Amino acid sequence: MRKLRFMAEEFFRSFRMSLFKNLLLMVVFAISIVMVVIMGSYYFDLGDRYSDSVKKIGNQTWYDMTIFGEEKSMAEFEDAFTAATGCYDMMDYEKALRNSQDYPILSFSEGGVDVRDEEMDRFFGEKSNKDFLDVDLDGERYESIPVMIDGQTYLTSRYKSIQMDAASFRFFGLRVQEGEELHEDHLILEHISDPVPIVVGSQYRGILEPGDVLNVTFGWYTYPCRVAGILEEGAEMPSEFCYGDGKGSLDHSIVFPYGVRVADRSGTVEELKKYAELALTGLDNGITLVPDGKLRQRVESIKSVARQYHLPPIEVFGTSMGMSFLSKESATTVVIMLVLTVTLACFALYGLFVTFYDKIQSNSRIYGIYLMNGCSLSMILIPLLLEVAVILVPAFVTGAYLFNVGSSKYQPEVILSAARLVVGVVFVIGAGAVTFFLRGVDTEHLVRQKD
Repeated sequence: MRKLRFMAEEFFRSFRMSLFKNLLLMVVFAISIVMVVIMGSYYFDLGDRYSDSVKKIGNQTWYDMTIFGEEKSMAEFEDAFTAATGCYDMMDYEKALRNSQDYPILSFSEGGVDVRDEEMDRFFGEKSNKDFLDVDLDGERYESIPVMIDGQTYLTSRYKSIQMDAASFRFFGLRVQEGEELHEDHLILEHISDPVPIVVGSQYRGILEPGDVLNVTFGWYTYPCRVAGILEEGAEMPSEFCYGDGKGSLDHSIVFPYGVRVADRSGTVEELKKYAELALTGLDNGITLVPDGKLRQRVESIKSVARQYHLPPIEVFGTSMGMSFLSKESATTVVIMLVLTVTLACFALYGLFVTFYDKIQSNSRIYGIYLMNGCSLSMILIPLLLEVAVILVPAFVTGAYLFNVGSSKYQPEVILSAARLVVGVVFVIGAGAVTFFLRGVDTEHLVRQKD
């Protein structure tokens, strides 16, 4: 008990003697450890992703993309779409990302599209459209629902549909028996009023023909569409890329395209916004090919394109915390932050080294007296090591608070493990320095020293 009391008193005496330095070190270590973990996560990728954010296709690794990483980013997109230039920038932004040779993108999603009953009745005539209609979770068809379109109320029905870009059309090996396949060149509208090319399933043969025009509502907007082709019978999506019951048959489906662009530069905001929104939705439903070890390079390439068009970067879902935190920073800014982080960390370690070196030197005679009176070296060493630990407590608490985000985007335990590892390494370095200073101490020499 007396030994514990002695060590406690020695700890408080030593801590008070260097109170200002210790408090300063607490702050510096708290900041530096947070920065070290963030930069380490950025450059070394701490593996924050969940398995469902990665798709393995053969020996290739594809990552999901999303626009919902930050609410602020969504607001920036909406602000950009209030001007025609912003709408064109969005379409050019999508084109630039899709044209990447090193990191190709596939966009596809599953969900019905709405068509006015009066239009489809004209094509179906006496034929039943029941097998073509989308159904809800209870198996009920979305049929003859009143919807407000362009200020007027129409009865619409929701038809089975899949949305994809031209690259996905090729990737999934889809073929047409009549008309044209989806191709990037066909998705460029020369005039804002030109219809969007769509492809329909084989069961539409005899109902729709290539060249037929109809209005299709997808999301919040209605698009004039032209039937470009009819799929071969038995066309389907691979089951691993389907939702719901996993049935990927496209025989009764409408293939609505992502990747539509408007070449005509005279469009108004009202005319262009739906195509800008479609471009954004296409990227949100995209996956991007990332070779192993190239995730950071992919993130940086997206940031570069985003800055070129003055829009927020599309987030690659499953990137490390550091990549997400620095998603809008330029490569130069990140390098500057890395240099500052390394400098701050070195300063913190140097400060710890100097503080305890001075402490041991200034207390050397006192330590000699302790040793002459039967105190063991460990009873002197333990309070000093405890002082190092206390200095690092705020760093650990700060890291735990900041990194335990509780979000599905990250795995906090991975980040916290990194923070604990950094704190542990610093403690070992500090403990090693203190032990080095006190090794092989000459008791008689310490006692003979003057204060």
